[in-house]
Amino acid sequence: MTSKVENDKPQEPEEGAPAEPQPGEQQTQPAQETTSGQATEEGEQGDVKAQGREAAKYRRQLRDVEAERDQLRERLEAEQRATVERIATDRSGGRLEKPDALWANGSAVADLLDDAGRVDHAKVVAACEAAASSLGVKLKPHPLTVPGEGSIPTTQPTTGWADAFKPEPV
Repeated sequence: MTSKVENDKPQEPEEGAPAEPQPGEQQTQPAQETTSGQATEEGEQGDVKAQGREAAKYRRQLRDVEAERDQLRERLEAEQRATVERIATDRSGGRLEKPDALWANGSAVADLLDDAGRVDHAKVVAACEAAASSLGVKLKPHPLTVPGEGSIPTTQPTTGWADAFKPEPV
């Protein structure tokens, strides 16, 4: 409770209410309450400091994980870009002389991926053909192929060694 000052004369506090210190006076409390109150405040301050240190530790871990995630994202995009460029310059793929034509035409790596995030060969070839037609870039010729080259015949010969030395019918 506060005491009111009227006519520059302080009033006495009500009975049973603690007296408020006047300016220049120090508030005195029993030693036991002060000690336990300080211990409680110190304990709370210690808890707050510990929580702050723990939160700082988690923030550092979060920043480290985010930095690692960003590095992995950059590496993945670089690998995907290299794969797109390899397909774009391959004779059986996009057949571009220089893959820079693909990027100059406005293609992005994300546009050339399938739903699973892998490089889509058909999308790369289509983007290469679009780049070649819009930029006037000449494509490499299709590779020469021989049908059936490297294939193994599926029919077995009907003659064997015994048939080779058998006398012919007259």
